[in-house]
Amino acid sequence: MRTIYQLNGLDEGKIFNRSLPPFVRPFNFSLSLNFVTLLYELLNPKNKIMKKIIRFSALFLLVMASLSATAQKYKTAADTGKLNLEYVKVSNDIAELTADLATAQTKLITYQEKARSAEEEAQKAASSSSDQASKATNGEMDDAKKAKKRAQKAYDQAKDAKNANDDVKDQNNKIEKLNSKLKKKQERQQELDEMRATINSKLANN
Repeated sequence: MRTIYQLNGLDEGKIFNRSLPPFVRPFNFSLSLNFVTLLYELLNPKNKIMKKIIRFSALFLLVMASLSATAQKYKTAADTGKLNLEYVKVSNDIAELTADLATAQTKLITYQEKARSAEEEAQKAASSSSDQASKATNGEMDDAKKAKKRAQKAYDQAKDAKNANDDVKDQNNKIEKLNSKLKKKQERQQELDEMRATINSKLANN
């Protein structure tokens, strides 16, 4: 692509050099331009090497953040204040997760009952549709219309049953995640209890 200088018949190197101090002018302008272009290509987020560097850096930061979050230890009496603060937070998290889990389990029962009812209705509708379809083979217009309506009803009921079963599946996944979070919080609470006991033991022996 031609630059604005080239379009006007000017030498961009000379123009650039005139604006520089005398000790800089001997440098080759084209080499400087090539260096800047190369540097831009390397730092361009679309560059494959740069993409790998960005991904590695993000992964490294994530790992370090995770380690710093899980490696918190309280060993002395001076750490008691921080330990108590985290203990209160963990206890509150446990109470909240326990409440959420109870609500989710109650909803699961409702979804399961709805799914069972929907499946029963779907089976009845399918059976009725099949019976009407058999009658429609005699060529009567009324029987054919009834068969079509019952077939549509059977389809709708089957769709409702599928949606209800999907709700059950989603709710089970939600309960599983809540149980996992609750377990981690309970384990952390136990760790804090052990740290507190160790600190108290050291204080008692001093």
